[in-house]
Amino acid sequence: MTTLAHKRLAGTGFGLAVGVAALFVLVPMVALVTRISPLTAVEELARPESIDALMISLGAVTCALLLIVAFGTPVAFLLARGQPGPLLSSLEVLFDLPLVLPPAVAGIALLAAFGDGGPVGNALAPFGVQVPFTRLAVVLALTFVAAPLYIRQAQSAFAACERDVLEASRTTGAGPVRRFLQIELPLAKRGLLGGLALSGARALGEFGATIMFAGSVAGVTQTLTLAIYGSLYTSADAAFALAILLLVLTVAISVLARLYGARAGWEAR
Repeated sequence: MTTLAHKRLAGTGFGLAVGVAALFVLVPMVALVTRISPLTAVEELARPESIDALMISLGAVTCALLLIVAFGTPVAFLLARGQPGPLLSSLEVLFDLPLVLPPAVAGIALLAAFGDGGPVGNALAPFGVQVPFTRLAVVLALTFVAAPLYIRQAQSAFAACERDVLEASRTTGAGPVRRFLQIELPLAKRGLLGGLALSGARALGEFGATIMFAGSVAGVTQTLTLAIYGSLYTSADAAFALAILLLVLTVAISVLARLYGARAGWEAR
């Protein structure tokens, strides 16, 4: 067999593999959005229970992302700029752990820490503060499971910052805080935005940790994913409508992040 034939055969094989993989992802998505009529979807999404679940999800995800950016950015910067060694490696493993933990285990762990008898729960009890099965628990559960995605991406973004630019900034007398705010953050913003999009999508789709730690109380802690599960065996149309809404939201987050990242790249040229 000639070299050209080998190349064509390899190209056909790769094309077939990509086509099968694309269909494996695309077919369920198409099946979902065509499962019910647009009118039925709108009617189901207009129900008070659906609106409550949407508002709780959006509010909790927004709060979680604010916490992730506030605390995750310094963590990622430290991991990217820290001195390699056992301590840094241990920190990387620690902040990656929520990503590989089963969601149910993450929820139980949060409940053990913040519930009755837990170290945080006991510390808050004298002040009458109860965290589990509240909206605060929803925010903490989303933050716990989604933060590693942002930290990983942000760490890579900071590590990729051009060294010659950073060295040049030091010669101008700029202090560490000024360098971070005016040079490193702008250089890393595309990576940070990508990490934020991944975290937001992960937080929107979180189920296991939330139901274990916050429960599924309609109008209080019931997010979109929990409402989908709750509706699946009582109103299939409601479950499909909520799933379509969740799909649209996650796609919108990804598209907006990519569009902004592309624009930032053009402006940087």
